[in-house]
Amino acid sequence: MRVTPFPPSQENLQLLYKKFDEHREYFSDELPRDPIHFVSWLAAEDSAIFAVVKDDGEPVGVFIFSGIVPQESCYSHVYIWDRDALPASEYILAAQVAAAGVFQSGIKRITGVTPVTHLHARVFAERVGFVVEGRLRKACKVGGDYTDAWISGLLPEDLVKAAQAT
Repeated sequence: MRVTPFPPSQENLQLLYKKFDEHREYFSDELPRDPIHFVSWLAAEDSAIFAVVKDDGEPVGVFIFSGIVPQESCYSHVYIWDRDALPASEYILAAQVAAAGVFQSGIKRITGVTPVTHLHARVFAERVGFVVEGRLRKACKVGGDYTDAWISGLLPEDLVKAAQAT
């Protein structure tokens, strides 16, 4: 397994949209649903994408960092479309590597917003090092209904602590 930048080429963006379209139920309704807006969101200058790639070169998931404000903060989005391809510990390590890359660029904080209906995503984020900071009421629209969301933050020192614990 390796983590590598995932340039927003037309081929890569088409792959991401295809995978996203196959698994829409896992995503907040706030994400762009049509291909043009989805690709525009991913290809924006304030986004960075890292792919989790198996040894055979096949990508099995991505870490998307959006809303990047240089030297300040960004938002994190995790999308693993082949959960069985690698052990969970390797996905956690991959997320830590991707976050470390973002921190090396000068970002001071990564924010995650997770619908409360996605408990597995919260557990994953906590294992990466995110700290739950609160609950936002009716902050995400999932499946047509508004649901609460956990807001969590990852600071460089949280990442170091989590990496040492694994």
